[in-house]
Amino acid sequence: MHNNRYAGIKSSQSQNLTFIDNEFSYVPASHMAIEAVAVDDVIVAGNYEHDSNGYFDEIKGGANGGIIFHNLVLDSKRGIIAGGDETGYQYLVHTKATYEVQNLQVWDNVIANVNEEAFRIVGCTNCDIVNNTYYSNSPTRIQAVIRFLSDAFVDKAGYIIRHIYNANVHLNNNIFFTPDKFNYMIAKSPAQDAKQLIMSHNLFWWAAGGIVGSDVPYLREPTSLYVDPDLTSPPANMHPLSASPVINKGQLSNVSTDNWDGVCWSGNPNMGAY
Repeated sequence: MHNNRYAGIKSSQSQNLTFIDNEFSYVPASHMAIEAVAVDDVIVAGNYEHDSNGYFDEIKGGANGGIIFHNLVLDSKRGIIAGGDETGYQYLVHTKATYEVQNLQVWDNVIANVNEEAFRIVGCTNCDIVNNTYYSNSPTRIQAVIRFLSDAFVDKAGYIIRHIYNANVHLNNNIFFTPDKFNYMIAKSPAQDAKQLIMSHNLFWWAAGGIVGSDVPYLREPTSLYVDPDLTSPPANMHPLSASPVINKGQLSNVSTDNWDGVCWSGNPNMGAY
C-alpha cells in the first residue's frame, strides 16, 4: 500500500483484528500506515513501513487491548504511536473510557533512520514499551525522541468532552542510538503526566556527545546505560556484537518473551530488539 491520500489501512469499532505482514510506503505526513479507532484486541505484527512522512500507526478511541510487535519502520520521518490524538467522541464504543488505549504492548520493533519521534505516547493506560531498537542517522533538532502527551475526546465541533492522560506507562529494555546528537530526549505535557512514565534498563547513546535536554529526567537512572551499544552495522544490521554492553542487561518481562530473530530469551534479555 503506497501513496495513499489517507491511512494505508483504517478500521473502526471492531474487535480482534490482526494486521500482519503488510508493506506501506509514502504515507502522507498527517496520516498513518495503520489506523485502528475503537478497535479492541488489535494485533499489529510483522509489518514494514518505509519512505513515509506519517506515523506507523494509531490504536485509539477507547481501545482495550493491543499488541504492536516485530514491525520495521525504516527511512521514514516518524515512528510508532502508543495511543492516538483526539478521537471524536461520537466514534467511541466505550463511551466512559478515560484512555485512548489501555493494556497495550509495544515490543521487538525496529525503528531505523527515523529522525523524529521514536515513540509518541498519547492517552495510554497500562502500556508496556519493551525491547525496541531505535536508530536515528540525522536527528531533527526541533523534535524529541519520545513525546509523552495528554489528550482529549472531542465532539464534532472540536470542543473537549473529556481530558485524557497517560497512566502506568513502562519504558524498559529499549535502545535509543544515533551517531549524531539528539536535541531533546523526552517531551511531556502536562506536568501530571510525567510521574506516569516509569523507565528502567534502557540505553541512551549519541556519539556526538553533549547533554541532551529533556522534560523528564533520564540521565543517571541507575539501571540504564549511557554508552555505545556496539551494534554490528546499523542500520543495516542492528544485532549486538559479542562484547556489546546490552547483552543480558535488560529486565525480565512477561511482555517480551523472545527477540527479533524468534529466539526465546534465556535469563535476562538483552536491551533492544535483538
